[in-house]
Amino acid sequence: MKKLIYAVVITIAATLLFGFIILTPKTVKESDKAVYNFIKASVEADHDLRRSVITKEDQDILEKGVHLYPGDAKKMGERYMIKRFDHLKGQDKIYYYIEYYFPNNKRDYAMNLLMEKGSDGKWRSSSLTGIDSDEMRAAIAGQEDKGVIVHKYKERKQ
Repeated sequence: MKKLIYAVVITIAATLLFGFIILTPKTVKESDKAVYNFIKASVEADHDLRRSVITKEDQDILEKGVHLYPGDAKKMGERYMIKRFDHLKGQDKIYYYIEYYFPNNKRDYAMNLLMEKGSDGKWRSSSLTGIDSDEMRAAIAGQEDKGVIVHKYKERKQ
C-alpha cells in the first residue's frame, strides 16, 4: 500500500512539474505575443487587432475595420520594450510594463498592462488603456527586481 501511495504522489508531482516547466514557457510566450500585438495595434490604430487582444468589456468603443496607420509598426521597428512580471502566471495573470515609439506622433509612450488568460485560452489585456501605476505597484510589490526583459528598446539606425 505504501508503494502505491508513493507511486501516486510521484506521478502527481511529476505531472505538476512537467506542466510548470514544459507548458508554462509556451503560455508565457503566447502572452508576450499578445502584448506585442497590443503595441502593434496601438501604433497602427488597428481596431480589429486591438479587439483581439483586449477583454470584451472594452471592445465596444472600437470600430470594426478601422486601421488608421497601416505599416507604422514597421516604422516603429525595434523601438519598443516589454518587461514581464510573471509571478502570478499560475493564476492566469501576467503583468507587463511596456514602452513603444509611436511614429505618427513621433514620441514614446509607456504603460502598465495586466494580461489575463480567458476561458478560450487566449491572452488579453484587462483594459484598453492599461492599468494605473498604483495597481501595478501593488501587484508587483516585492517582485520589482524580478521583471524579465522580453524585448529591449533598440534605436533604429538611419
